[in-house]
Amino acid sequence: MSQTLLQKLKQEVPYRWKVQTARSWGCECVAYIDARQVMELLDEVVGPENWQDHYREVAGNVYCDLSIRVGDDWVSKSDCGSVSAFEAEKGQASDAFKRAAVKWGVGRFLYSLETVKVKALENGTDNYGKPRYVPADDKGKRIYNLTAYIRSLDKRHEAVATPTQKDDLKALCQKLNWSGEQLKSYLSRQQSSWNSLTHKQASRVLNELEERIKTREHALV
Repeated sequence: MSQTLLQKLKQEVPYRWKVQTARSWGCECVAYIDARQVMELLDEVVGPENWQDHYREVAGNVYCDLSIRVGDDWVSKSDCGSVSAFEAEKGQASDAFKRAAVKWGVGRFLYSLETVKVKALENGTDNYGKPRYVPADDKGKRIYNLTAYIRSLDKRHEAVATPTQKDDLKALCQKLNWSGEQLKSYLSRQQSSWNSLTHKQASRVLNELEERIKTREHALV
């Protein structure tokens, strides 16, 4: 397994949104991916036969050892999961798996995405008799599909380009022998700049530059 191939584990995959904290003043939402998406990316990048996971308990905590075959050796990276409010044991295992995968680069882009705050709506009480809050839109109506709602927000909530995307752009510019000024000029024509580059714009530019490189390499054959 080459280092170049392993770098692909850092690629962005479709993500969803969930409530991290819910209080009377509002709900703070974070982006996330689920364990199934992590498995699918591992299958796609390294092959299902080249990765494996193992679980163990240490002082009441569930740890996941996520191993990938690199050359002739198996290399493991580990982390523990946090307790889930639902199916605690299964939740810990899933969380441990995703956290171990982050050490391989999977889903690391999520840490560069800003949280999104929305209004809160009181919705009954919890097991301790305290008010329970759910996300609400600007009109105070309950949000049932949080991911769809956040995606529908205007551009002030649009995700910025991730560090991985910017690193990939720099690498492609090196392959094209572009200077910083050439990249600046190119982004300007795309009605953007390095500092204001959004995730969507970065994805488009990456695709365009990759096509340029493929076209140039084909012409040299």
